[in-house]
Amino acid sequence: MERNLTPFEALKLAVEKAGSQAKLAEICGVSQTAVWKWLQSCKMLPGEYVLTVEAELGIPRHLLNPKFYPLETVAIPVSAIGEETPLCGPILTARMLAGHGNIHAVLPRKDVA
Repeated sequence: MERNLTPFEALKLAVEKAGSQAKLAEICGVSQTAVWKWLQSCKMLPGEYVLTVEAELGIPRHLLNPKFYPLETVAIPVSAIGEETPLCGPILTARMLAGHGNIHAVLPRKDVA
C-alpha cells in the first residue's frame, strides 16, 4: 500500500475496497448519503469510524485520518528496552502523593510565594 496517500485518497480507497459507498456505509453503520458527504465535503473519514474501517478493510488509521491518528515517527527498538526497565512510571494524584510522605517536597505550597 502506498505510504503517501492523502486522507481523501485513503477514503476513496476504502470505498473501492468495500465495493461501494453503500458497503462502506454498512461497515460504518451510517447511510450511503453520509459516505457521499464525506467524499464531497470533508474529504476525510471522520475519526469515530477510522478504527472500524482499519479493522475491516486493512487501511492504516494514519492514512484515513492523520489528524486523530498521526504516524508515529519515533520507535524504540525492542532490544533497547531491558526487562527490568519499566515503560512508564506510576501515575499518582496529589491525594495519593499525600499518603506517601511529604507532598510539599513534590508539589509547591499555595501559601508560600
